[in-house]
Amino acid sequence: FSSEYQLQTYLPGYVAVGSNGGGDLYVFPVAGWPPGIFLVPAIGMEQRYVTPVARSFSAFVEQFGREWQHA
Repeated sequence: FSSEYQLQTYLPGYVAVGSNGGGDLYVFPVAGWPPGIFLVPAIGMEQRYVTPVARSFSAFVEQFGREWQHA
């Protein structure tokens, strides 16, 4: 995902781990800071649009199948 969406160009320091199927990508920072999993639009990808969705990967996984609650 990261290379396909050119994350190193548009959102350096982040890696994409998937999408929500609605035009947004789930990303996390390579350095681990800030901690958590974040959502960012695939089109118009900029740091200012990075939105936290979970405080950790395990918290992210726990939300599968539930209504998403932003962190």
